[in-house]
Amino acid sequence: MLAIYVRLSKEDEDSNSIENQLREGKEFANTHNLNYKLYNEGEGVSGTLDIAQRPQLQLLMNEINSGVISSVWMRNQNRLDRNSLTFAFFVDIAKKNNIDVYFGSNEKLDFNNPTTLLTTSILSNLNQYQAQLQSYQTKNVILKNVSEGKVHGIIPLGYKKDDNGYMVIDEDEAKFVKEIFELYKNSKDGVQLLCDKLNDEGRLTRNGNQWKNYVLWNLLHNSTYIGERLFKNNIYDCPAIIDKEIFNSVQKKLNDSKLSTGKKVTYRYMLKGLLKCGKCGKNYNGRVRKNSTEKVYVCSSVRSREKSCGNKRIKIDEIENFIFQLIINNSWLIDKIKDEYKHDDSKLNALKANIETFNNNIESYTKKKSKAIKMTIDGLIDEKDIKSIVLDFDSNINAEKEKIKDMEKVINNIKNSNHLINDIENEIGGLNQKLTFQEKKELLHKYINNITITSNKENKVFHIKIDFAIDIKMENFIIDYKYENYILDKGDNKFKFNPYQKQYGEAVFELLD
Repeated sequence: MLAIYVRLSKEDEDSNSIENQLREGKEFANTHNLNYKLYNEGEGVSGTLDIAQRPQLQLLMNEINSGVISSVWMRNQNRLDRNSLTFAFFVDIAKKNNIDVYFGSNEKLDFNNPTTLLTTSILSNLNQYQAQLQSYQTKNVILKNVSEGKVHGIIPLGYKKDDNGYMVIDEDEAKFVKEIFELYKNSKDGVQLLCDKLNDEGRLTRNGNQWKNYVLWNLLHNSTYIGERLFKNNIYDCPAIIDKEIFNSVQKKLNDSKLSTGKKVTYRYMLKGLLKCGKCGKNYNGRVRKNSTEKVYVCSSVRSREKSCGNKRIKIDEIENFIFQLIINNSWLIDKIKDEYKHDDSKLNALKANIETFNNNIESYTKKKSKAIKMTIDGLIDEKDIKSIVLDFDSNINAEKEKIKDMEKVINNIKNSNHLINDIENEIGGLNQKLTFQEKKELLHKYINNITITSNKENKVFHIKIDFAIDIKMENFIIDYKYENYILDKGDNKFKFNPYQKQYGEAVFELLD
């Protein structure tokens, strides 16, 4: 099977378009009567990226190793890499698997031939050099433009680009910016309430979006407005819109408020930072409903108003009590740990096999690192490149070592499951309601990574997914607060239970028909 690999960077010429590469690759396959498989990395993917950041190239190399691919075609060598480490990895795999490699209409490459290896290695280093040179020159041009007062990147509200590319004041927008600073400076309100005021009045951002807390916060912090344009940790002169005295007064208020909404927050939220929205992925935050003492967790998308995802709010007392009772106040979590960490020889053997694979990877990376150093000594790799190459290998080696640590931890947990269970039982067994708020919060945050909430169309039905901080499988629950039904959802099987047992260890799960 012939692999046709195509890729396009932002800097590439139109003649190297994805369509042209695909057409040429298919013509090559037809000319040589070869079946082919396409590996389309897509547009805007730089050849300087590591293999892990190029999924199609990663897939291609995996399928070479697994025997799916016997030959590879690319339009030219710079489609493969502008990174000498990527080239070295590819060549190593191609040689081990006796893969035929073609660049464009050229003859098959034989990487076992020292001359071929030398010339392609030199070209790989040249491709990398050109990419680095282009990046260096681009950065210098950008820095020169900024130092001369020209526009780069997003232009702050209140400014525009003139015909010569310089950043100048947009008088209409500048009036709005001045008004925002004055409103914040002279008001007792915080950033969030000022956002609400601007949105209620229909005074939107330049792009027609509603104001958000962080957008307004960044605007009020931007020193560009006093003529100090920050770029790459250096300050450059630019036209000023705001008087320094007003700007400094606003900074003092911002620092004093620490993102205050204008109201003193006196509420405590046990699950803050754990709750996620199952519809849009945003955080669920605690808030007190207007004209009410009712406290709720609500998806942060509601701040966008018209862009709210529609996931419903949930009462704080209800969800906090449920999670606390489930995790701390009955034996469900301990029973789950006992079940998952029971001694299982097949699981242990699988984990040990993974560790062996990771150790083999470390050995392979170490050999390739030594080979790269030797190639530098032999003059095949530029000395200035070897540092980054060695760092990449060391990074990969360290990553494999971390995986081994994780696997060994799981193995150790299985072998010592009795100790693990005893420790958890000693920590949470029979604690009941004797804990302080802070102790409850710390325990829940210790055992839970996040809790995903998704509401049904019915007002009080929620699907709750708990992802644990310890190495056990996540669980799904269905809560119908209207009828006080609590269900452990195992997919094919569902179990009704009552988490609010008064005594530790009494939660009973009843299989539903």
